Amino acid sequence: MTSLNRLLGALLTLRHICRMMRNVELVDYQGRKIVLSDESWQHIKDDHPEISIDDIENALLNPDEVRASNSNSKVEIYYAIKTLKPKARFRCVVVKILDTGCFVSSAMTTSKMKSGKTIFQKK
Repeated sequence: MTSLNRLLGALLTLRHICRMMRNVELVDYQGRKIVLSDESWQHIKDDHPEISIDDIENALLNPDEVRASNSNSKVEIYYAIKTLKPKARFRCVVVKILDTGCFVSSAMTTSKMKSGKTIFQKK
């Protein structure tokens, strides 16, 4: 009976974990669906706690600038101005563009935009 209880406990735990692992589907300024996976969100919460899901959603939907990555042709970087004074700060969302879909890789605040070809710039 103890082995059965352990097995049931493990199954219930796995089931609980699977229920918690939900992807959030966002939309960018072009109307593309961008997926924020639970794994990426956990990374952002742990390493960049200043960023919220609302920040990510706003940067994707209403970016000030979007640039292609110089180091990875399948990555676009979305920038939204956070503050201009006393020093410029941007919310930065890194998106992988794959054949299977578009995915948020990371998000953070930064004081400088990375170099790369400008894909979009707000007028």
